Amino acid sequence: MHYQMFIIEKYKAITHPVEINVTKDKLFPIIGINECGKTTILQGIFAFDFSNDSFSSTVRHLSDVNNLYDAKSNEAKISSLIRISKKEIKDVLSDLEKEYRAIIGGSVSGDTRDVDLIAKAKNDIVKIRQAIKAKPDEFDIKIRRLLPQKKYEFVEEEFKVHPELMNDFAGEIIGNLPYILYFDDFKDSIDNKIEFPADRSKASAWFRIIERLFNKADPELDVYQLPEKEERQRRSILSKVKRILNTTIMKEWDTFRLDERDALEIDISYVNEEAKKYIKLDIVEKDSRGEEHYFYIKDRSKGFYWFFNFVMKLEFNPKVISAKAGQDAIYLLDEPGSYLHALAQQRLCKKLSSLSIDNIVIYCTHSHYLLNPSIIPLNSIKIAEKNKDGQIKLLSIFDYSGNITEQRTAFQPVWDALNVRPSLFEIGKEKVVIVEGIYDYYSLSLFKPDKWIVLPSVGADSVKYFISLLLAWNIEFRALWDNDEQGRLKYGDATMYFGDELSKKAFRLLPKESERQKKVILQNLYNGIDLKMIREELGMPSNLSFEKTILLFFYNENREMVLKRISERTRLNFEKVFASLE
Repeated sequence: MHYQMFIIEKYKAITHPVEINVTKDKLFPIIGINECGKTTILQGIFAFDFSNDSFSSTVRHLSDVNNLYDAKSNEAKISSLIRISKKEIKDVLSDLEKEYRAIIGGSVSGDTRDVDLIAKAKNDIVKIRQAIKAKPDEFDIKIRRLLPQKKYEFVEEEFKVHPELMNDFAGEIIGNLPYILYFDDFKDSIDNKIEFPADRSKASAWFRIIERLFNKADPELDVYQLPEKEERQRRSILSKVKRILNTTIMKEWDTFRLDERDALEIDISYVNEEAKKYIKLDIVEKDSRGEEHYFYIKDRSKGFYWFFNFVMKLEFNPKVISAKAGQDAIYLLDEPGSYLHALAQQRLCKKLSSLSIDNIVIYCTHSHYLLNPSIIPLNSIKIAEKNKDGQIKLLSIFDYSGNITEQRTAFQPVWDALNVRPSLFEIGKEKVVIVEGIYDYYSLSLFKPDKWIVLPSVGADSVKYFISLLLAWNIEFRALWDNDEQGRLKYGDATMYFGDELSKKAFRLLPKESERQKKVILQNLYNGIDLKMIREELGMPSNLSFEKTILLFFYNENREMVLKRISERTRLNFEKVFASLE
């Protein structure tokens, strides 16, 4: 069984349903301006799984869940569409029946569920079995979690039974689904001393991570038995756990550190003080004389603090104990690696990509290092936006339609990742042609002679800004506009502003084939047969827009092969453009 989609409704600042499809892309970043709802979307997904409720002290996914734009609303809910097989759902139901029989028989102590209600659930279970029988071997079910009640219900009528049974049955299904992890760069906290709980069922999230660490060091090890062990036995156990911990941490740290001076070791110890028992974590650093110095984890750099948090949750997540082996996890990361240096962020981008091979990775970022187009497919990037009424939307970058100012702000990390910003260090030796936008940049870059550099603006009017820059840098350039009404208007504005002399020398409109031609825009340079061929060769929909076609073509790994098949007519059109710039 696996997740297919999450639907977030009336949760915090989300007024209208937001859908997150996790079947199309296994790795997708969410970008957008501050306060546009990126974090709320991640927290909404995280709130669906009851296993994450104990993390509420570090992640505010269960506090203030009611919609902030509707004071009367008490209907915050998170739904998920789940693909499940007939065998899987039968097994879950059988496990629930065994659990119910144990409670009725009195062999389970401390359970707060109503024994009479459980006994009456027999008929409802028969109804569920009948509904399962009519299903195909694999089918979709939709489960909804009601917040803040923290209760589950099924959306499908055939599974609507007594609320307590629905909640228990849905909980059993979710307990067998892939685990969901949340990483918050700014709020995650790690205690130096992690206290043993008085009640095992109420263990803190970090103690459950320690429990998983012990289990991974040796499946027969139980951290709860540690206080009962003789001192020498306890040291032997801790030595084994320490070895596994450091092997795991240091293996990953090699990816992120800059040099050997960052080499560290984690010490794990048992502390009994003031009638309380703790697991204690320390960072051990050796100086040039071999002397050891001990630090709290919080004393280290914010980069290491984030890294330690990330790896511990990644490698020792407690739900792995109960979840079925080999299932994908869902990783939610809010501004991952914000405290890491640039090189480490580049390495983290590769790490997230490799993690997405077997898992689903969703992360919010403002860093262009985490949007490297050679690693992150452009069509996987989503943009979160909030309108003036507070409605949050999650859009593909191709469907985003903010104004120029909004686009420039929201897309800035993407522009930076694509390396299409002006730089004095990158421009100077070659000739520069300033074009209206990013699609002009893609197209002219495909066909340009080596001596030209293409510099994209963000609209016909913004060409003037780059003209000023290149004049200041004393760089030879040409400015090129579409030969349509808007392009001719902005060409005229620039001529008035900079004067006729510069206009004659450096300003150009796309060349017409004849005076009868009313306008020439970028798309006119392509032979229609070529656009059709590009879509077919690269497996694109036949009705895909021109802009999306050129964008995906530019970053496709088979671009050079397809370019060889471009017609002579298209090539000549672009040659005329560059000839007009001379």
